[in-house]
Amino acid sequence: MSTNFKTLLRRLVRYRLFTALNVLGLAIGIAACWVIYTLVSYEFSFEKELPARDRTYRLVTGFIFDEKESYNGGVSAPMYQGIREQVRGIDRVVPVFGKWLNTAKVERPGAEPLIVEEPGFTVDVDTNYFAMVPYTWLAGNARSAMNTASNVVLTESRAKSYFGALDPQQYIGKTIIYNDTVPKRVAGIVKDIEWSTEFKAQEFYPMQSKVYELGAWTNTNGSDKVYLQLSPSADTAKVLAQITALATKKWNEFEQERKPTWSMKRWFELLPIKESHFSTYIKEYDTRKASKTVLYGLI
Repeated sequence: MSTNFKTLLRRLVRYRLFTALNVLGLAIGIAACWVIYTLVSYEFSFEKELPARDRTYRLVTGFIFDEKESYNGGVSAPMYQGIREQVRGIDRVVPVFGKWLNTAKVERPGAEPLIVEEPGFTVDVDTNYFAMVPYTWLAGNARSAMNTASNVVLTESRAKSYFGALDPQQYIGKTIIYNDTVPKRVAGIVKDIEWSTEFKAQEFYPMQSKVYELGAWTNTNGSDKVYLQLSPSADTAKVLAQITALATKKWNEFEQERKPTWSMKRWFELLPIKESHFSTYIKEYDTRKASKTVLYGLI
């Protein structure tokens, strides 16, 4: 054994360049494998920490317009209300409506106000959202924070960006002025989600009950998302059939009342939440997607 090792060592020393190239190639190969493993593991880890994820779906909208098929990640705004009232087999209906704001202003004693232009990741939600997504509450709670329109809930990182590093309880009661005229009182602080997820919101506003006009049932906004947690024994096909019937009924009422000169083909799909990250066919400006085809190709 000792003789063989010495012979091998002499050959390695004699062919230094060949040895170096082989060692370098091996190192690069190992590094590449590690990078691919890390990337693939990350992409497939989305929503793994979400409770009841096997029963959680996104309601998405398909269209054919001008003979072109497309998908929208949103739905008609009043859809969540109709589903809650009329569709059986669902434990939880979760609207997540994106908001666009010009500014957020925070007054600072002895200094110029902090003004944030177009704060992102802002949404209208209700208590069902916090029942679906397992945030850790550092101050306040979902029930009290979501019961008043003038409240706002912040993630810990967003609160720090507005008010600096404080104990979470010290953020409660502070005021943020949106669009120069709309004051909101901080009523809750949640810990930032640390696992891979599409739920990236940083500011949460209580969703208010609203009566929608009939035309709203024919509009689709990509920022108005609806998630559904089905009952354990629910049949997805039957749930989807009820949703389709509801939308069709509203469209027929719209046609009778408004007599539109245009038409479209629209349908709905229940997208499993564990597949949402890979739904590259749905174009969404605020959500990064990954291609399973590309990932399997890397493997």
